[in-house]
Order: sequence, then structure tokens, then C-alpha cells
Amino acid sequence: VPGQMPGMPSVDWNGVFVGDNGNAVLAVQGSQGNYVGYVQLQGQQYQFQAHLDDLTLHGMFSAGGGQYEFWADREGPTVYLYLGDTTYVMQQRQ
Repeated sequence: VPGQMPGMPSVDWNGVFVGDNGNAVLAVQGSQGNYVGYVQLQGQQYQFQAHLDDLTLHGMFSAGGGQYEFWADREGPTVYLYLGDTTYVMQQRQ
């Protein structure tokens, strides 16, 4: 994979991940460490830009006049989205 450190596993972040009984959605698309998409919480969508810190997706979005930071880790089809003090456990939508 171009631009990847030798021996580093690769994580494909492209996809839609759903958690919290459908109340939390993470939609991601991109490549080469640069990603865009949206976080949807309780029906509200927030556009984000993100990048990879090692294998962790790290991004920011604006909501209610403030900037919010998030991190996400992936283990197979499961994604752990960390937003403030809340962790959402999400599954990739088929």
C-alpha cells in the first residue's frame, strides 16, 4: 500500500457504522489517511474531516457553535467511537 509504513497493518475505514440502536451513525470515506464523512447523533448529522493517528481515526466537527473532537478505533466490523465522555460501540452496516 503506497505511503504505508512497512509492516504496519492497514485498516479500511470506508463504510457506515451504526450503534446505540441506530441513534449513532459514523459514515466514513477517503483514502491515504485523509477522510471525510458525518457523525449522526439523535438524527442530527455533523460533517467532519479526519485523519489517521497510527490506526486511530481522529477528526473534528462543528455543532451548536462549538468544535468537537472524536477518535475511533476499529477491530474488524466493530468500531469504538469516543466522543467526549461517551463511547459508542458500532457495527459496520452491510
